Amino acid sequence: MWSFICFISLFVISVHSDCKLPTDEHVKHLDIRIPEQPVPKKLTHYVCQQFKVPDDQDYNAIAFEGLIGNPGVVHHILVFGCDFDVNIIEPHECGAYDGRCRSWLAQWTIGVDGKTCTYADTGIRFGKNSYKYMSIQIHWNNYNLDSNLTDNSGIRLYYTNKLRKHEVGNVQIGQNDLELPAGSHHFLQNGSCSETCTQRMLPHPIYLTKTYIHMHNLGVEGKFEIYRNGRLIREIAHDTVYNYHKSPLHFHDPPVEVRPGDEVKLSCWFTSGDKNHTIYWGEGSDAEMCYAFVSYYPNVKGFDQCIQFDEYDVNCHMDGELYMGGCTMEMFEADLQTDLIQDIQKKCKADNTCVTSCSAALQTLTEHPCFNGRFKDYSVRLFPPKIPGWNEVMDLVDRHSKSCSQ
Repeated sequence: MWSFICFISLFVISVHSDCKLPTDEHVKHLDIRIPEQPVPKKLTHYVCQQFKVPDDQDYNAIAFEGLIGNPGVVHHILVFGCDFDVNIIEPHECGAYDGRCRSWLAQWTIGVDGKTCTYADTGIRFGKNSYKYMSIQIHWNNYNLDSNLTDNSGIRLYYTNKLRKHEVGNVQIGQNDLELPAGSHHFLQNGSCSETCTQRMLPHPIYLTKTYIHMHNLGVEGKFEIYRNGRLIREIAHDTVYNYHKSPLHFHDPPVEVRPGDEVKLSCWFTSGDKNHTIYWGEGSDAEMCYAFVSYYPNVKGFDQCIQFDEYDVNCHMDGELYMGGCTMEMFEADLQTDLIQDIQKKCKADNTCVTSCSAALQTLTEHPCFNGRFKDYSVRLFPPKIPGWNEVMDLVDRHSKSCSQ
């Protein structure tokens, strides 16, 4: 997830949808909006807050509208459904707790003007038998690192108790492992909801109604496609000239059918230009992303994320299968800090890493699934500041590889 620390003038092309609220459905509105908050003096910041929503009966949200307090800092807003009772309801920097509200319901982004309606005869369910809390995530960009900025943005939700025929679902598709070489031009990265995942996660066809492709400053083109039996069936959305500050919403009318067993593929192209260092996936605007946020119907429970890390499917493994090639990064970090690092430090000396006990200790690390392929690259890049002794152990691994391989 994945710098431009400079002044950027935003010449935004607005995206208008033909959104007219019905006059016969007793439509009400609810503002999900943070109170006035100081914007931190840093390039990228995510602020979150949870809200109680009406739950005396079931409702359908049928339209959304951005309420933008400070357009100079707000890049996008996401609203998520929480399927648990929320304890934290004050504004705060987004963290692991907020990730529990994982069902994406709506978004606003730079360039979207006015209301965005759900597709005809569809709605997003919340209330008595659904979400009783919603969580808002606001992405701030403080390009000038100003110290006196504030914001109170949010989203207005239009809703009715007249339930629609189809319940809307939203799914995030893309790639969680990006590595863009310095000075690269039109460099391609892919992420898919694979044939395996749609076969396992979809009990029936679904119909896509809206797509939003999301990258950061280095993104130059994005394409979203459907493949069936290895053959391209159709292009869903294509941002031929992508611009981080005016990426459009694509509305599909008629809706696009996706069948179980289809591959839904996102291709993202990046140009790093005069960057003299590698750019990786990250949440900040100085890193990169490659995602498509897609609305569809009918809603399929659990089909709200279909992501890959490298070639691994993150969301659709089955019991008995190796998940992510056998790598669970959280457990790997815990093992390193509880015994792996200490065992290597105890049994290995820098001037003699070839003794049997040291070789065995290092082998436990080097043969670990999380120390191979792209997982190793991830570990080597991110662990030094948070795993005590990591750099020392990497030096021992290097010495052992050079001295003891004969």
